[in-house]
Amino acid sequence: MSLTSMYLRMMQKIYRYIQCPDDCKLLQYTLAGLQSWSQKWLLSLNTKKCCVVSYGRSVDKTVAYTLVDHSIQEAVLERYDKVKDLGVWFDEKLSFREHIQDKTRGKVLS
Repeated sequence: MSLTSMYLRMMQKIYRYIQCPDDCKLLQYTLAGLQSWSQKWLLSLNTKKCCVVSYGRSVDKTVAYTLVDHSIQEAVLERYDKVKDLGVWFDEKLSFREHIQDKTRGKVLS
């Protein structure tokens, strides 16, 4: 089981627990719904600023999620091992090691 999260433009986030292949399909269906909503309101999604991060021990990284970009072509969302959200680094194991190193870099701890 893993928690897959999509980071989209305007810091929109979509989460879904992935326990089986049908959950992956539901997540892609949710992305299609977001795409339809954004087109209805004439808001284009910048697919270059969208990514996928999966959290958990057993993460299937072979699954690709897609959005249609501004040129009406299907774009595969990049998958990252870590992402910075609201100033905090989140990695796929939720260890916060990167965040702690970032905040303590160049500082003397006593």
